Amino acid sequence: MLQIATTIQERGKRRESRNALLFFIRDERSEAQLKPLPAKAVGGGPQAYRRLNQLLLSRLRGLQRKGIDVIVVSASHSSPTETLPLIVQRGESFGERITNGAADAFQLGYQNVVIVGNDCPDISPNDVSRAIDLLKGGTSYVGGPTKDGGAFLVGLRHDSNSTLFRELSWQTPRLFSELTSLPNAQTLDITREDFDSWLAPEALRALTKLFRFALRCAGAHTYSQQHELTRTRRKALTRSFLSSPPLF
Repeated sequence: MLQIATTIQERGKRRESRNALLFFIRDERSEAQLKPLPAKAVGGGPQAYRRLNQLLLSRLRGLQRKGIDVIVVSASHSSPTETLPLIVQRGESFGERITNGAADAFQLGYQNVVIVGNDCPDISPNDVSRAIDLLKGGTSYVGGPTKDGGAFLVGLRHDSNSTLFRELSWQTPRLFSELTSLPNAQTLDITREDFDSWLAPEALRALTKLFRFALRCAGAHTYSQQHELTRTRRKALTRSFLSSPPLF
C-alpha cells in the first residue's frame, strides 16, 4: 500500500491543489556515470546532477504560486532537495515507472499531472501551466514535442487510460506521435530540444543559459521558502525501485 508523505497530508485536511508537476529523475550518481555533464557548465564531478536538478527546480518554483505542487519522483531514495515531497519510482520498464509515478500522485488526491525530466534545460514554467490548463479543461493526455519525435513534457488526467499511457513507445522517436494519437489528446504548440548527451554544442549552450538564469536569481529566496508544502518534514515514500533514465 502507498505510504503517504507527511509533507502532503499532515495538515489534517485534504490538500487544496489538484494539480501536480512530477520531476522524474534517475539516481544522480548513476546518471553522472552514464551521461556525464560538462564541467564548464555546472562544475562537473559527482554533484553535477544534484546542481542541475536544483537549478531546474529553481526555475519551476513559480508554479507553486499558481496552485501546481512540485513533487520529485526519483529512482532512488535520494532527492536533490530535502524540502519537496518525494515519490520513489517502482516498476521494471520505463513505461511502468512513469505510469506508476502518476498513479501514486493520483492516489495522493491530484487530478491533473504533468511529468518532466531533467534533459530539457530550456523548459519553461509556462509550458507546465499551459499543459495543466489543457488537462483542467478536459483533455485526457497532453504532450510537448521535441525535435527528435519524443516529448519534453507529458501529462494526463486521473481518469485517463493508464494502460494506453504505459504501453506507449517510451524513449523512442515514435513517442510523441503515439501520445497525441490517444483519445482526447492535445499538444503544446511549442517544440523544445531534449538531450540524450550533453556533448553537443547546443546542449552546452542550453546548460550555460540555465546556469546564468540561476546567477540572476542568486539573491532571491529559494523555492524551499516559498511553498507551504515545505512547512512540515518531508518523508520519502517507501517503495521498491529500479534505476531509470529521465528521457521520455
